[in-house]
Amino acid sequence: MSKLWYLVAIMFGVYEDGKVDVFIFREPKNSPGFYSISSCRNFVSENPTYLIETLRKQYGDRPLKQLLCAPVKGVKELIESTK
Repeated sequence: MSKLWYLVAIMFGVYEDGKVDVFIFREPKNSPGFYSISSCRNFVSENPTYLIETLRKQYGDRPLKQLLCAPVKGVKELIESTK
């Protein structure tokens, strides 16, 4: 089984309950995720305008704290911890 990676953006700002806004990109299109960390990183370096515009549509002018390529297990754990 291949390891999948997701592109995850963490925004600046913390809510009163300690939670933060996290955006998981649905890239690459028509695929369950990236099949390697290098393909995820390449996507980031090749598509900065798309990434910025997508986050601006979702969060306005809030700054990005961190953009990372995370393994599917880590993303699942992140989602579970925010419930």
